[in-house]
Amino acid sequence: MQSLPSKEYKIAVLGPPGVGKSSLSMQFACDKFSEYPELNNYQTLTPYLKYITLDGEQTIIHILDTNNQGKLTTDLISQAQAFILVFDLTQSESFLEIDSYYQLILKTKNCLEVPIVIVGNKLDLYKYRQIDLETGKRLSMQWRCRYYEISAKTKTSVDMIFINCIRDIQKIISIRNGELSCCICCVL
Repeated sequence: MQSLPSKEYKIAVLGPPGVGKSSLSMQFACDKFSEYPELNNYQTLTPYLKYITLDGEQTIIHILDTNNQGKLTTDLISQAQAFILVFDLTQSESFLEIDSYYQLILKTKNCLEVPIVIVGNKLDLYKYRQIDLETGKRLSMQWRCRYYEISAKTKTSVDMIFINCIRDIQKIISIRNGELSCCICCVL
C-alpha cells in the first residue's frame, strides 16, 4: 500500500508567451511533449501535479503554469514557494523580458530574494541560439540563483530543475527551524 504524501510544494513557472512554460510543466508532470500545447486562456491557471519520492518521503509538487496576465499573476506568485523563470534561448527578447517577472516576484513577495531558477529553454535548437551560456550565468550570479539550459522537447535537465527547487525550499525551511515565511533566500 502506498503511503500518503507527507510534503507538498508549490512551484510557479513564469515567463513570456511562447518560451515553453507549458511544455516544460507538462514534460515534468506527465512525461509528454507537444509542439503546440493548448494555449492558456488569459484568465486560466493550469495546475499540474507530480507525485515523487524524494529522500524517502512521498512528495506532491504543484506546478502552477499560466500565461501571466494581471491579477492572476500576483495571486499565483503569492501562492508559490519557488519560481522557475523561463526564456527561449533562440529569442533574445524573451531573455530581456524575464526581468519584469523577477521584479514582480520581489514586489509581490515583498522580499529582496526568493527561491528562483532561471531556465533557458529550447536547447535542442542550438543552431538558432541567440543567448549564450555565459549571459545566462551572469544573470544567475547577479540574482544569486541557479541557471539551467534545457530542452522541454527532449527532456534534457527538466527533472533536475524541479528537484533542485524543492531542495532549495527544504534548505530554507531547515534554516528557519521548520517555518517557511514569505521572505526566503535563494540557496545555491
